[in-house]
Amino acid sequence: MRDLAWLRDKLGHPIHWDHESQSYRWRPQPGASDSPQEVAGFWFKPSEVLALLTLQHLISEVQPGELLHRHIKPLEERLHSILQREGFADSFARLHKRVRIIGLGKREVPPNCFELAGMALVAHPQLAARQRWHEVDTPAGPVPALLPPGRSNRYTPRMDAIPSVGEHTEAILLELGYSREDIANMRAARAI
Repeated sequence: MRDLAWLRDKLGHPIHWDHESQSYRWRPQPGASDSPQEVAGFWFKPSEVLALLTLQHLISEVQPGELLHRHIKPLEERLHSILQREGFADSFARLHKRVRIIGLGKREVPPNCFELAGMALVAHPQLAARQRWHEVDTPAGPVPALLPPGRSNRYTPRMDAIPSVGEHTEAILLELGYSREDIANMRAARAI
């Protein structure tokens, strides 16, 4: 119920209770245009879907394997379903046949190589010798963080504590124009 009220009151969607059918209906206000409206969400035009899948294809050709693919796979599946629903599935198949990237000396790099490189960076003695590490507070305790590149005697780089999840939610919502009552309602509905 609160979600419907939020769509109606905050986003201006014409949702009304229909006593006859005992259900909520999408009904434009009197005098409003009869044009279709979209509920806030994740919307793509077919051309945008093709563009995103093209990028995915380029990424998979540059770095084959699981490093990026496991993160992109859910989006890729959703984009394919959008293309099929809109009748553009053959466009992507044609794209795969037309676009081919050939890398020089391309080889698969195991994901653990990046972990090893990251650990080697953290353990590098020059970073400690040049005092490039700064301890930053987090909700889980202090962690080492690299100072930004470049040094100056005129300023000290800002390295504030990392906030906990939701720490600044209320302040941000107030800044966006929500009232304290709206925020309390969101908390009660467990939306925040």
